[in-house]
Formats: sequence, C-alpha cells, structure tokens
Amino acid sequence: MQKKTGNIKSREFRRYYENLRLCNLDQPVTTPKAFLKTQEKIRQLQASTQQSLAGLNKQLSEELLSRRGVERELESDQTELKALQQRKSNLPERFINIRRNLCEHLNLNDKELPFVAELVAVKEEDQAWTASIEMVLHSFALSLLVPEKYYPQVRAWVEQNRIVDARGKGQRLDYLCVGKAAPVSGDRIDPQALINKLQFRPHHHLVPWVRDEIQNRFNFICCNTVDEFNQISHRAMTTQRHVKFSPERHQKDDREHRTDPRHFVLGWDNTSKNESWFNKSLV
Repeated sequence: MQKKTGNIKSREFRRYYENLRLCNLDQPVTTPKAFLKTQEKIRQLQASTQQSLAGLNKQLSEELLSRRGVERELESDQTELKALQQRKSNLPERFINIRRNLCEHLNLNDKELPFVAELVAVKEEDQAWTASIEMVLHSFALSLLVPEKYYPQVRAWVEQNRIVDARGKGQRLDYLCVGKAAPVSGDRIDPQALINKLQFRPHHHLVPWVRDEIQNRFNFICCNTVDEFNQISHRAMTTQRHVKFSPERHQKDDREHRTDPRHFVLGWDNTSKNESWFNKSLV
C-alpha cells in the first residue's frame, strides 16, 4: 500500500515539475516558502496570460470584422462589375435602380430622365484632367434631369416614397427641373475654361441646357501651373485636384477614390471603367 502511494506521489511530483517547466518556472520547490513563492508567480502568470488572451480575442474580433468588410466590398464590386457589363453608362448601379423604380411607378421612359453624367464626358485629348473635372462636377453629374412637364409628378412621387437602392438601403437623390436654359453670360469663353475640355452626348435634347448650366455654374479656368492658378481670382483648378472656388475657398482632394477610374461617373461609354474593375479583380 505504501509503495502504491509512493508511486502516485512520485507521478504527481513529476507532473508538477513538468507543468512548471511549461510555464518557464524551473526553480526547485523544496521548502514551504519556495512553494508559496512559486504559487505567487503562477497567479501572476495566470493574470498576464488572461490579459494577453483578452487582447488576442479582441484582435481576432477586429480581424473577423475587417474580413466581413472586405467580403462585403468584394460582393459589392462583383455586383457593380456585373451591372456595368449590362449597361453603357458609368453611373453607379444604385442610381440606375432609383430611376428605374421612379419611372416604373410613374410610367415614364427612363431615357427622358437622364442623369447629367450620362450626357457629359471628358474629351479624349484632355484625359489628364479627368480626376479634377470629376471632382468639380461630381454632385451636378449625379443630378437627375427632370423635364418641366414631368416635374410635378416626380416631385410628388419623391415626397411620398422612400428613396432606396435595390437592397432597400436609403439613398440620396438630387434632381433638377429642366425648363428654359438660363441666359448665358455674353463674356468670351476662355480657351482654358473647363467646358472646353468636355464633350456632350450627340442628339440629346437636354444637352443645350446642361451645356449652359456648366458654362454658368462651373466656369473654372484649367491652369497648367500653380503660378497660373495663383493669378486667377476665383474658379480655377489644376490637374492635381486643387480647386479654387472663390478668393477665400480652396480645396485639394487626394483621397484615393478621386483618382480611381472605378469611381468616375461621367460619360456614356464605360469601357475604361469596365477595364478598371476587371483589373482590380485580378489583383
């Protein structure tokens, strides 16, 4: 019986020391004082380990959240790429869906209600200015053009309905009542004016109105150097997305999406945008 008890104690003793070594505690424990000291080190190690574990769990949660974000972005990109391949314009799909929903409910032809972006493009020889022009015209470009005869119907529908995308997520819609074109300034158009770097969709009846609006509201001078930029008192811009709106208000936008063709909206031919989305999917 004593031999059996001794074997059990011997096994427990070896296991105790083996566990100490796993915890990097190799000091011999041969006295009650040493035992108490070792127990205190174990409690400290346990607290430290729990703290590290909490940190790792937090990091894991953040990584999982980041992964879900990447997966959602990938899903969104795939949806947008598929939609781009089924249409010709550069408009984001959510704007197409908003207009489709509106026109279906009002029994209107969606070709009668274009977005500005579908009627305006940057000339091929001025592509270096694309990012800056997209920045300046962005809000205007994403405005829905509503001919005056349809305006009461559209206004009533917008008031009574929630503006959502295909997934039911709330969206913003800017729309403009298109009547007679505003009188254009009689001043000579500067050769470096923004409008001279644009082309307009042929044979569309709303193009004259859009051209006049741009000439009146976005009469920016495109400056090739910062010295030229400094000499213009207001409404000046460079290829570097550096814009002067007035003598007091300036803006420079170096966010990545400003130079990413996947986020450009101008134009009625999305070949370049399709290529950009495809190239991204290969990365």
